[in-house]
Amino acid sequence: MSQNINKFWSGKLGLQSALDYSSYWDFQIGEDDYYLSRFKDRTDPILWFDSNYDCQQLTCGDSGITINSLVLWSGATTSGFTINDIGLTGIDTRYTNQMSGVSINFAGGETVQLKMVNGNLVFDNGYGPQPIKYNIYTDYDFSGRYYKGDGGFFQGFFKLHDYPFELLPTRMKKGWTTEFLLKVGCCDCNECSTTGLTLNDLYPNNRDIFFLIGARAENKYWDWFSGETSVTTSSGIPLYPESGNTQSQENSFVWWMERLQSNFGCGVDYVSPETSPAGNKDTSFDIINNVLAFRLDCNTHKIGYRKVAFSGVCTIDTSSSSTADTRMSAIAVIEEQMSPDPIPISGTCTGQTWAHVVVKFERQFTLDGCDLYNRGGINDINYDDYTTYLKLLKYQNESNWRKGKLVFYVNGKRHFVVDDFEEIIPRQLDTHKEKQQGVPFNISWGGGTQGLMESVTFNGWNGIEQDSSDFQLLMQRNFAGTWCGGYAMMKMYDKPLENHEIVNNFCYYLLQYNLERPNCCMCLPNNPYQV
Repeated sequence: MSQNINKFWSGKLGLQSALDYSSYWDFQIGEDDYYLSRFKDRTDPILWFDSNYDCQQLTCGDSGITINSLVLWSGATTSGFTINDIGLTGIDTRYTNQMSGVSINFAGGETVQLKMVNGNLVFDNGYGPQPIKYNIYTDYDFSGRYYKGDGGFFQGFFKLHDYPFELLPTRMKKGWTTEFLLKVGCCDCNECSTTGLTLNDLYPNNRDIFFLIGARAENKYWDWFSGETSVTTSSGIPLYPESGNTQSQENSFVWWMERLQSNFGCGVDYVSPETSPAGNKDTSFDIINNVLAFRLDCNTHKIGYRKVAFSGVCTIDTSSSSTADTRMSAIAVIEEQMSPDPIPISGTCTGQTWAHVVVKFERQFTLDGCDLYNRGGINDINYDDYTTYLKLLKYQNESNWRKGKLVFYVNGKRHFVVDDFEEIIPRQLDTHKEKQQGVPFNISWGGGTQGLMESVTFNGWNGIEQDSSDFQLLMQRNFAGTWCGGYAMMKMYDKPLENHEIVNNFCYYLLQYNLERPNCCMCLPNNPYQV
């Protein structure tokens, strides 16, 4: 490193020397780069919803209210086009109020839009038939305006498969970060006087889901239903499943027969399976590794995640002949982990507390370009020349490319770490693009999803009715739940934030939301954490 000792001034202090960094230096830390950065959110989000920027006043019983992201991802793809079949699936959440004759025009430049969900049906809880209520209303406290859930939540899509509409990336180079402000402590959804049940009443084990990303439901048109006979999409695609699907009739999993010698293991020396095209598609295939939700238990204050994962099972049956029948079933299973300790806040049902919650995923490998699709990506699932079993098997064989850490932070401090977490890569459903509009690439804020719980379909051309085969599927049983506290802000970033960035964001919201400082640390005037 060079020096310059000729720099001096003529004051009483005499000669001074200093390092000359005009040619080169290693690094520099300055007050303007860190200490003052806590007053500004320096990392740009790709998605941002904030109740304090929403001028709408939500009241109990409102429906059809939409909120828009305050930012647009720089890599977004939007252009002018129209979709004509959104009613085929949108009626299930009352995104639309009819199944046919509904079009949406996109002019380009749109940001992600979330809409309050609603329902179609009534359910009997032992006290007579009642509808499910999905209330959200605007409330206020010292922090300002926030949303309060009474069974309701916001939901929307950020991509349309095979259309020029992609407002968020489906897979990031290194990982991602989500950020929330949650008001913890209000455990009961009974604020609105409207009659009805909530999803939490029907599925108490799903309560306190505050975020979901991926597919909001299974493929609605997975089976043959008499009312859909001769009914088509706007371009003439039949509503019943496309023919030529080499899958068996069991609908809870994908079930394959292989003829193998008894001394071989499962999946060795593959021979064409004994099966023929069947009408019904598998309901689990589209949601395996395609759904991720976050929960903060209101009673225990433990935080964690829930996802749909893959579990391959082999069985060998030699009872029928000397040639073994080896079956491989690709089963969708629910994977959940909650933190062993409660989050460090004092909120109770009588004393409510705001919490700054950050969840980030950091993959072991940084990927770019085509590697995002080929190294553990979804290209293998999309190949049409593979059977369903082989698609899942090849996809799962590359699971190491999807492994990383899922880390939960509360009020700027790391609280819970999940090692070897397999990332969720949102993907399209295995059906025609016109029959899945708005179902995959979904985001829910303030809740999970209804699944196909409120799903209705055609009863010929004379009316609509529910296909009983759509009821009590996996998504409904495990993700039909909502957050009953308050929520004010949600952001998403296309990278795993560094620890100091998370601390920076925590200190940015510290005073407005009166956030509790971690016990081991304290915010100082010029430094968020005392070292």
